[in-house]
Amino acid sequence: HTEALLSSLGFERVEFFNLTLAEDISLSDEVANGRLSGELLKVAMSGEEVARYRIAGVRDHCRILQRMRGKGTMIGIFEDDLILPGSIEHASSRIKEALLALPEDADLLYLEFCGETCSLLRYWTERQRLARGFSPKCSGSIIFTETGIVRAERLICSSASDAIDIMYGDLILRSELRAYLTIPPVFYQDQHWGSNSWTRPREVHRSACSAVEDHVDPDAHRRKTVTRPHNAN
Repeated sequence: HTEALLSSLGFERVEFFNLTLAEDISLSDEVANGRLSGELLKVAMSGEEVARYRIAGVRDHCRILQRMRGKGTMIGIFEDDLILPGSIEHASSRIKEALLALPEDADLLYLEFCGETCSLLRYWTERQRLARGFSPKCSGSIIFTETGIVRAERLICSSASDAIDIMYGDLILRSELRAYLTIPPVFYQDQHWGSNSWTRPREVHRSACSAVEDHVDPDAHRRKTVTRPHNAN
């Protein structure tokens, strides 16, 4: 499904890879080796199983970013539960439009997000379908620019502090990463599969952003895909 969906939208070189398994992660080793910090360090030291899933998710993103660093291309990292609210043609047009309108300072482009604060987004009259992110959550569909790959790899991979989407959101909040959002999102995540670190089904947000930022559970640890975005020209 995911390969067919992304290919039909014009993405090139859709690749799947094996995920890091949570059961293969030793929390004691992670703590002892100094690879954790912040909230994730506290959770790992308490022995909570959720820490393994969060660490695994960060590792998978880092593996892709490290592999693609210096390749001279943009990439997208996608989860495999994405759905479209409309037609393939409309989604493809919106992605191309967003890539063409993307400012030069962009690190990330969110095609799917949740838990954002609408009132704190920054809009432009000439970019009505694109907004500067404040602190988006969820990481089901993110495109990384060349500079974004380098910055995200440097900031994320030295020390894991939380679930991957929370880490990105915190970095964006502190302006260490610049993110832009497609308004409304191009993709949504299928609620059937759930969206927390235990992959338990739950209710999803009715809207991608709200007047007051909602609490968002960590993203599910699912199969990821890495692609090269289509040419926007």
